[in-house]
Amino acid sequence: AMVSLDTIKIPMLEDVSDEYLSKLAELATLERYEDGSFIYRRGENATLFYILKSGEIILEQELGEDVTATIGVLKAGSCMGLAALTMDGVYKATAVAKGQCEVLFIGREELLKLMDDNPALGYGLLKPLYAQLVDGLELRTAQFLQVLTQHPELKSVL
Repeated sequence: AMVSLDTIKIPMLEDVSDEYLSKLAELATLERYEDGSFIYRRGENATLFYILKSGEIILEQELGEDVTATIGVLKAGSCMGLAALTMDGVYKATAVAKGQCEVLFIGREELLKLMDDNPALGYGLLKPLYAQLVDGLELRTAQFLQVLTQHPELKSVL
């Protein structure tokens, strides 16, 4: 079912004009997920790009047989599946619904074509995604340095 313009309007995309948001809405599908449902799994081909409309998503990575680490929690209005913006990307984490959530998704091929055909849309979409990535990297670096401070013996391993 086609998604309305209001549905796809999230603060993150405030720099994208209504004209372009409408084009995105035409490509988007809204799906509801129950608590504990997998949206995608680490290592799968990233064929879909996602916008979390409502609820929360937990990003996980398996560290071993029975050990899973939570590497992030996404709130409503976040985008995920950034690997879909590269032609042969794979998802870097597993996304699991925490409680009920509503997720918009757009196919990689259609999205990349739309961005290629409309550079202003591509820019308006990539600018906030870039900011989100940089924030994530800075957070990871801070966490990593904190671990090093607490475990000086790791320095010799690196």
